[in-house]
Amino acid sequence: MVKFIFYFCLFWNLILLRSIAYAYPEFIGVGYTTCITCHFNGSGGGPLNDYGRSLFAVEIADKPFYYSKMKNEYLDKISGFLGRQQLEDWVRPYIKARQLLYSPNIYSTTPYQNITMQLAVGSTFIFGQDAKNQINFEMGYVPQPKSADKNKPEQLKNWISREYYYRRQVSDNSWIYVGFMDKPFGVKTPDHTAVNRARIGFGQNDQAHGILYHLLNENWEYFGFAYAGHLEQSSDIRQTGLANMLEYDVAEKQRVGFSVNYSQSTIVKYTRIAFHHKMGVGEQHALLSEIGLSQDKAFDSTVVEKNGIYYFGSGWIHLRRGLNLTSQIEYYKDKMTQTHPENLKWGLGLIYFPAQRFEFRTTLVTARSISPTNSVGADGISWQNQLHFSF
Repeated sequence: MVKFIFYFCLFWNLILLRSIAYAYPEFIGVGYTTCITCHFNGSGGGPLNDYGRSLFAVEIADKPFYYSKMKNEYLDKISGFLGRQQLEDWVRPYIKARQLLYSPNIYSTTPYQNITMQLAVGSTFIFGQDAKNQINFEMGYVPQPKSADKNKPEQLKNWISREYYYRRQVSDNSWIYVGFMDKPFGVKTPDHTAVNRARIGFGQNDQAHGILYHLLNENWEYFGFAYAGHLEQSSDIRQTGLANMLEYDVAEKQRVGFSVNYSQSTIVKYTRIAFHHKMGVGEQHALLSEIGLSQDKAFDSTVVEKNGIYYFGSGWIHLRRGLNLTSQIEYYKDKMTQTHPENLKWGLGLIYFPAQRFEFRTTLVTARSISPTNSVGADGISWQNQLHFSF
């Protein structure tokens, strides 16, 4: 039954490809197809620019409960880092945090876990004629894992650099970034544990040092990123490579894309290929999908070679201002052989923006592993509650 539901959802997403973002790609439902409209980083993620903050305040988030008749004009004025207090044009600091209250299985007596998923501070500095030059940096908090080795200082770090780069606008529709940043690839969902993020090497802490070229045309957008890997890693495991992403607007509020990432170290070579689709439906609803192939080719006998396939699909139903129903389905098989299991995950939840700067989401997630012998792993339903704020 679970397998039937998955294939039905996959078929439905593919059918929609023939018909006709917030800081999230789902905001294509509001009519925003490119991330650079609201973000300093054209590939998405990171801090919002002034327009993105204003959009969040007057169109995405609910009006504050303490003054429901507050006018959008006033919400716009208080959307900055210090509210009504205007900063100088050359600096845009920010703070972001995301806390998770998590139950691994609602049917068990396992206690809830309280996890700091994200805590970041950073700033964007804008300078030069026509504000064409920017420097961005972000420091992020990483909880110390229980398995950390006290004799290895690198495992005991709590604060790390998440990004730092220089951005130069070289023409009306093109930019160059130099520094440490995310690799452009696929649907950039904020769920960094999703199958199209962490599973294939594009998780929360998978940034690389390199040079990114961004070209935005009337109907299409291209990113090319040549990177030398994370230079703080030892040279034997450091992945150097090239990431390319091309997206094309096939209709209003509908974009299809293709991504390729190739990288290697002295131990293993990674190849990632993905087709992705983002579509706005009706009044602020959205559908996202990504299907891809991943290959790990070993140069070292200690590494297991893999040829895998994955699928990510997400639906976003806008219920009212600030409140949205969301559903997400994931499929992953890291070896395309008859003897290897298939992994399925499905989630259903609510996302609420009670006021600008704040987000609350609650989600029930069930996962299942199906082996070739038709044996099915025990289902578990986890309950995830997140509180997110950004200044």
